[in-house]
Amino acid sequence: MLPGAETPNALGSLRRALFSLNNNIDTFIQMLHDPHVIPEPVLVLSGLTLLVPAFRAYQLNNLYFAGSYAFLSFTTVGFHGTRSEYFFILDVIAIMNNVIGNGLVVHTKTAREIIPFWLCFSYSIISYFVGRKYQLFSFDPDWNTQMFFHALMHIFSSYAGMKFLEASSIVESS
Repeated sequence: MLPGAETPNALGSLRRALFSLNNNIDTFIQMLHDPHVIPEPVLVLSGLTLLVPAFRAYQLNNLYFAGSYAFLSFTTVGFHGTRSEYFFILDVIAIMNNVIGNGLVVHTKTAREIIPFWLCFSYSIISYFVGRKYQLFSFDPDWNTQMFFHALMHIFSSYAGMKFLEASSIVESS
């Protein structure tokens, strides 16, 4: 054991570090989360479009992406249909899984094949984070404008997933 590890200062520092980490995670989740509690039928329907790349991945026997897109659709529909905090956390996990999964195979694609992925990813970042900061796109003060831009994010993600899977099937069939 290190000298002084049992002192109250060392334990206090550890407690403060853990408390700070927990507060930072809570702050990050609050930053992502729009606190209204109204279910959003438009976003539920647009979230169902994510089942299209899930089905296509299943047809291509790409079970990771089939499961990834199906899970993303499930959490998106669940969150936008119920506004549950649990679904929100699962949705964030599903989004990160999908982005990281696609990001890990992006290096195997040509520049032309990854354009839809990067356009979708860029649009999502701009619509969500820039929109939140400046009250635009997915965070516009007008409810219908919010729904439109957020639904576009779901639809673009579905389209980018399909283009990515098409590029994968071309590579596999050659």
